[in-house]
Amino acid sequence: MKKAISVILAAAISISILAGCSQPAPEASPSAAPSPSPVEAKTSINGFNSDLYKPDTLMMKVDGSPVYWTEFLYWVASDIFYIYQSTGSYPTNWDEKIGEDKTLKSYVVDSAKNAISMYRAVEKKAADLGIKLSEEDEAEINSEIQAGIAAYETEDAFNEYLRSSYLDQNLYRYMLKVSILYKRIFEKSYGEKAEKFSDADTLSYAEKEGYIKAKHIYMPSSTEEDKDKEVKDKMQSLLESLKAAGSDKERAELFDKLMKENSQDGGLAVYPDGYLFKDGDMDPQFQSAAEAIAVGSISDIVKSSYGYHIILRLPVGADDRVFTSEGSSEGGTDTLRYYAAYDTFRRTVDGWVKDAKTETTEALNNLDFGKIYK
Repeated sequence: MKKAISVILAAAISISILAGCSQPAPEASPSAAPSPSPVEAKTSINGFNSDLYKPDTLMMKVDGSPVYWTEFLYWVASDIFYIYQSTGSYPTNWDEKIGEDKTLKSYVVDSAKNAISMYRAVEKKAADLGIKLSEEDEAEINSEIQAGIAAYETEDAFNEYLRSSYLDQNLYRYMLKVSILYKRIFEKSYGEKAEKFSDADTLSYAEKEGYIKAKHIYMPSSTEEDKDKEVKDKMQSLLESLKAAGSDKERAELFDKLMKENSQDGGLAVYPDGYLFKDGDMDPQFQSAAEAIAVGSISDIVKSSYGYHIILRLPVGADDRVFTSEGSSEGGTDTLRYYAAYDTFRRTVDGWVKDAKTETTEALNNLDFGKIYK
């Protein structure tokens, strides 16, 4: 089945609650991509007990919008399966303490409630802003569903796949709809590529998050002493040439020339203008050396676990691309400006969720997790 419209909202809300994620990823907007089915996992668990309640049992309301058992079960199953993926086993001790004031049961329930609340909050905010799906958006949703049917050859087979992930076509379609609404709200607020987000706010975000930018000339080390000495001697010769440059501009131009001629960094073609990164993104020795020099300055020879580096520290720009291990993303969503705008938007959406009025029912309050598995 082709990749869904965007990344599943569980990554933005329920998984972030469970894992404590704080750094957003580009395009981490709501999506309807079903979570992998717990039934498919190699485990003694045969699945989740969808028969605990009738499908139309009211579990909660979010700003008056009803949430029934089928939708609530999907999020509970997703959260529990995420725990399985992280730990290798399904939880069974629901009274286990998670932090000071939560049990494992309350953690999963709150995560599911927050995920659902985010969907409802996005839907409500879109209505408040007068944002509706266009004909093209509706066509995209229909195309996504048809692609799923085609991938499983028949609609019945596709529906069975959805059921194995505790979904049906209605919920799947709803999630696709909110995925697009989420994207449209972001675009209305900040632009398709966050071009409305200011330079000042972007650079303030970079400073807060500790982003720095640098280029380097890199040569791998060798386990053979003679070859390793050759590498170090070559790097020393390059360093002396750079230090002999008359001005910062001349040094920067020479650095680029020597980098293109000598650097053996496989990422140079992808990041020819340098790497924009924060703590934890790079080898610790490289990170420390880059942080220790001023913008416009070059380092001495730095030895990392990969080899030898000469580093040039660069000024951070609002539209610089953020380094990721996956390389360049599609649609210009790997820029610092986009990251900053998305982080701001994510926090704004979190505020909508907190402001949402939730009402739980007796069915939810009495949900017996001891019977959650078949």
